[in-house]
Amino acid sequence: MTDMSPEDAGGFEPVGDSLTAAGGPEFEPENVCRAAGLASLTGARPSLLEPVHHELSLLGFSDTALRGIPVTRDRFAVLEQPVALETGELYDAARVAIWNQVNENADRLSAQRFLVALLASTLERESIAAAVALLRTVNDDLTAAGMDLQLPAPFPVYPSNLFWESATSRSVDRNGWPPGDISASGWRGANWSDFVQANLAEMLGTEAWGRVWLLAAIRVLEGQRSDDPTTRELAASSRLVSASDDRPMPEPHVEPPPDSPNVSTLVHGTWGWKGDWWRPSGGFHRYILKDYRTNLYAGGARFSWSGAYSPRHRARAGQDFCDWAGEVAPRGLQTVLAHSYGAEVVGRAIIAGTRVSELALLSAPGTAFVNAAATMVGRTVDVRLPFDPVLSLARVPQRLDLSIPHRLVLTSWRLDHSATHDEQVWMNEAIGIRAGL
Repeated sequence: MTDMSPEDAGGFEPVGDSLTAAGGPEFEPENVCRAAGLASLTGARPSLLEPVHHELSLLGFSDTALRGIPVTRDRFAVLEQPVALETGELYDAARVAIWNQVNENADRLSAQRFLVALLASTLERESIAAAVALLRTVNDDLTAAGMDLQLPAPFPVYPSNLFWESATSRSVDRNGWPPGDISASGWRGANWSDFVQANLAEMLGTEAWGRVWLLAAIRVLEGQRSDDPTTRELAASSRLVSASDDRPMPEPHVEPPPDSPNVSTLVHGTWGWKGDWWRPSGGFHRYILKDYRTNLYAGGARFSWSGAYSPRHRARAGQDFCDWAGEVAPRGLQTVLAHSYGAEVVGRAIIAGTRVSELALLSAPGTAFVNAAATMVGRTVDVRLPFDPVLSLARVPQRLDLSIPHRLVLTSWRLDHSATHDEQVWMNEAIGIRAGL
């Protein structure tokens, strides 16, 4: 244990005063979480956030807003009332006023105006969270309007110069921002803010609506290549959806309880195979092996999966995990620590017959597969952030079903979805001891 404060370790204490909506580096975490909360509250299932209503109230959300923000009849009036994007005190005051309107009226126009103001922020994480939330709401409104075309998630590669020229066709001042690579020199917040403001100047109605979506898509594309890991996590959430929640599950394959299982393992989440925390050479693996599970698997044929985001890839990975566990742990697995959508991979395997004594969920979405698996193991531990902006931007449940027996362990307030497999967080906040591992 150390005497490091949550703030020193990357955490924060939420402040709900509406004046914090004005912005500034000290209140960036609150505004990131507000953007993420609006992404879910403006969706078709605001009830997903019911388990974290208390946490959202600490961020300044009113009871009115927490009931959900439905699609308005005037679906294409995003900027019919212009967002004040001036700099300095007027801009700060405008953000506070719009945030207050969101909480007083829970109307979609105010929510989207607030997100547009955040999109134009000079702060990297604040801007990227707003960009993802705006992509969600634009697609919602197109669907509600009965349009067959669903705007796609941002392109997997950076757009061509022709695309960029289309995005900046209104003769705006780019402030030296290179059209071919807008992140070549790292994050330049002032340039980005000027770019957004110039693109939205004097634009109203559907024209502005399309331009907002385009700016948000450009921002997400840039954010995916950020030097900041948290920004990359927030940007990646634009490609996450909860489709698997609504798919029927196979009948559980019931096996007798494991007979003296002697193997534990780690499973990474979406796109997590690129990291090393779950590998025997990684810091978190070494930490769990040394302090909690001396039987943590460290052999050469360790399990990994593509990390690609789709139910098809997770289904295949679940079967692969079944096969892997059957070979390396024929008596069953003792503890499986699974991060994010890696928990659904493990859940699918458990439902298919893989025997697991203890399931430790790390920032896992509360999907149907994860909930079902949690009822089929001897013990479930749920380690997560008090409010996870990545899961909220992805519009997936942030808690397990409360009817399922499990131990909930919350970290300090943080923005990083990966904090639950960070050995420093575990040491500083006694996560393993609190989880009873």
